[in-house]
Amino acid sequence: MCEPPIRSRRMSSGTATLVLAAAIAVCLAQAGCLRSGQANAKAAAEQSDPTAISVELAPITLRPIQRSVQVVGTFEGFEELTVTPKVEGRVVKIYHDVSNLTVLYPGDLLLEIDPTDYQLAVQERARDLKSELAKLDIREPVDDDAEVERLLATLVVENLPTVRRAAMLEKYVAERLERSRQLFSKNVVSKDDLEQLEADYEVARANYDQAVLDARTTIAVARYKASLLATARQRLRDTKIVVPEPTRLARNQWEKQALAKVERPGFVVARQMVSEGEIVRPAAASELFRLVMDNPITFVASLPERYAGQVSEGQPVQITVESTSVVFQGTVSRVSPTVDTASRTLTIEAVVLNPKRILKAGGFGRAAILTKVDPKAKTVPIVAVVTSAGTSRVFVVDGDKARAVTVTPAVVNREEGWVEVEGNLEPTMMVVTRGNNVLADGTPVRAGAPQQ
Repeated sequence: MCEPPIRSRRMSSGTATLVLAAAIAVCLAQAGCLRSGQANAKAAAEQSDPTAISVELAPITLRPIQRSVQVVGTFEGFEELTVTPKVEGRVVKIYHDVSNLTVLYPGDLLLEIDPTDYQLAVQERARDLKSELAKLDIREPVDDDAEVERLLATLVVENLPTVRRAAMLEKYVAERLERSRQLFSKNVVSKDDLEQLEADYEVARANYDQAVLDARTTIAVARYKASLLATARQRLRDTKIVVPEPTRLARNQWEKQALAKVERPGFVVARQMVSEGEIVRPAAASELFRLVMDNPITFVASLPERYAGQVSEGQPVQITVESTSVVFQGTVSRVSPTVDTASRTLTIEAVVLNPKRILKAGGFGRAAILTKVDPKAKTVPIVAVVTSAGTSRVFVVDGDKARAVTVTPAVVNREEGWVEVEGNLEPTMMVVTRGNNVLADGTPVRAGAPQQ
């Protein structure tokens, strides 16, 4: 095998170099042409409308939105009670006051009045009753008022000793009179003796009737003494002032449902108007405590007259207070049937569960009464709304120009970045979301790709 000549190899190397140089020149020429084409296109566009502003667009979105009526109001206890004394005396012990945050239930002791005088009165009445019962041949001690009444009700007058003695005497005289009449018919007894026995019989009958009357009078006196003893015992019990039973009844199904969810309704001390050692008297002005039932609690607000047709019983209510970020759920339980002529408002009440007792009676709250759901509310991105001099607008693209549309913002959702707008907008329109702060009505625009 013979090798190719050295001259031939040198010519092949030079040829490759020329080919490479030619390829590079072709690529540079193509790149220059491309840049030139882009520059020409850009220049042509600028020459066509050099004042057009580049903007970005977003569609109008239809969303379901909960409609509500905003009100402000005050919390009141579901029930509020004023405790007054039933007996007079000196306060010896107070068991609960305003500083005590314990929830009180019916029967819990609030304060105690000195019971000494009332204990002595009970002892005196008990002795009087015992004396009357002894006349009726009841000798066992009876401490229960109901038992005393039961014994007196079952007592047989004819079985009392005084009545039985009068009855026996009447019977004896009646038998003697009958024998004397038989003997008188046989002329054995004189007429004077017979008339004497007849007189004795009338006296015996009168004594029996009187004995029955005396026995019945004794029973009546015993009942009277028993009632005096019961009153004395009640006054002694009244020296211990306790939390009363709730008196307010649920007025409708919404309040009934709220009360059913509370295991045991209780009260808190809202105000204390007495101190230990003070003399209290059973008078209307002698108030000791004001108790408030705060679970459930009532929210009371004034509703403008124009919303009267939108609010009704049973609608849900969302309530917020300044002391916490918790949103409390309630239900409209009452809507006043009349409008206040001075304020042109009507009163509404909402019942709210308050298990942790965060809501305080007398406190201030804001409420949203949820009325209905609008299934197709128009919403736009928040950045699409431009506000100037108190007027809010959005810009839509009409051909190659921007057109301003005046809107009224409503519901705002900052977490998702949209706002409901009310105005002359169609669901098919696109709103400007970028570049709208430099737009005016009729400004030429150049739209980019719509935002998703």
